[in-house]
Amino acid sequence: MSGHAGSRLRGAADAYLPGLVLLSCLWGSSYPFIREGVKEIGPAALIDARLLLATPLLLAWAASRSGGLLPLLAAVRRFWLPCTVLGVVNVAVPYAAIAWAEQYVDSGTGAIANSAVPIFVVLLAIRFQPEERVGRWRWLGLAIGLTGVGLLVGANPGGGWLGIAGVLTVVGASLAYGSGALYARTQVRDAPGPVLASGSVAVGAIALVPLAVLDLPAQTPGATALGSIAGLALLGTVGAQILYFHMLPTHGAGKVTMVAYLIPVVSVVIGAAWLGEAITGVKAGGLTLILGGVALGSGTWAPRRRSPRARGSRRIPPFG
Repeated sequence: MSGHAGSRLRGAADAYLPGLVLLSCLWGSSYPFIREGVKEIGPAALIDARLLLATPLLLAWAASRSGGLLPLLAAVRRFWLPCTVLGVVNVAVPYAAIAWAEQYVDSGTGAIANSAVPIFVVLLAIRFQPEERVGRWRWLGLAIGLTGVGLLVGANPGGGWLGIAGVLTVVGASLAYGSGALYARTQVRDAPGPVLASGSVAVGAIALVPLAVLDLPAQTPGATALGSIAGLALLGTVGAQILYFHMLPTHGAGKVTMVAYLIPVVSVVIGAAWLGEAITGVKAGGLTLILGGVALGSGTWAPRRRSPRARGSRRIPPFG
């Protein structure tokens, strides 16, 4: 990345809203790139090519953030277990699953279904963290979000049974992402973000090599498919990780994670403009329900409660 381009990227990151929009475009572009790539390249081979191209670039970036290659290698050795777990659960499995699914569903549907990740984080936390507190509004949000997922699964007239299987596979990828997020939140305390990002991508690349070898295309892919690999690696992986970890200390995790609400919108828009995908009522309804459910279920938003004076002396338990 050139110094001029890097300064523009840092400038966008320092300004919260432009940085958030740029980050959503980088991550949101992955779904259309995958949709184009799997037309000529098998899903495992496509994703492994993405990861193999991104790995040395991410390692070089992580080394620059860690004080050099030797400190980075020492950190990777120290945190090899979380890098391995996240490389499988947060990279190899969901990336390959989404790529397989996008053979049968369009990129917008894939992005919308995958936006349910925070819902699964909460559901898993309820199961594995008994101290997790879930009030009535959060339960309502979970129900609304899962209704949106059900809408996408049940109303997919273009794809038939394979389309339904595709949406369910993306939902499975969301469950994997949620598991990885819960693991990172509860088991990974002091690992530097760049070390986890580069280490997990490297592990994901290695893990997918056997499947990728079996999934190689019969003929040399064309320029569009090769361009999709480059876009996935340089924009959706390297560029997005660098921008994310630049924004994180400046704006905080709470504000930066708001990108989750923009990614499916960006993917739907790109898919419509670039790939000619229809923006249907099912997509709009599923997106509205899932994002509304995420907002309530994750505790990001809750209806404003009346003040104690307005309620009188009766005490009402907090909602969530």
